[in-house]
Amino acid sequence: MADTSTGTTPAGLAAEGEDLAGVLRRRGYEPYEEEGRVRLRNCPFHVPAEEHPLLVCSVNLELCRGLLDALGQDASEASLDPRPGECCVAFSKNNED
Repeated sequence: MADTSTGTTPAGLAAEGEDLAGVLRRRGYEPYEEEGRVRLRNCPFHVPAEEHPLLVCSVNLELCRGLLDALGQDASEASLDPRPGECCVAFSKNNED
């Protein structure tokens, strides 16, 4: 979880003032906003996901939830919402689907 006393995140996860989209970009994702959600144009794990989608997408979801938690945000904002040609994870900006 974020250290609110210093304004930093564990292991330098986010630069000061950096939002979720910035953190995701630095980790190889291509975030964009659509209808109140942050979606990901690509999957950095697309090669192994082709053979083992359930395993890889589940691990990716937990990774994204960990990023949210480390940023001090609600981990439940990340959910599986697969689309052809995109990452399987999407983020709700208001905890609603």
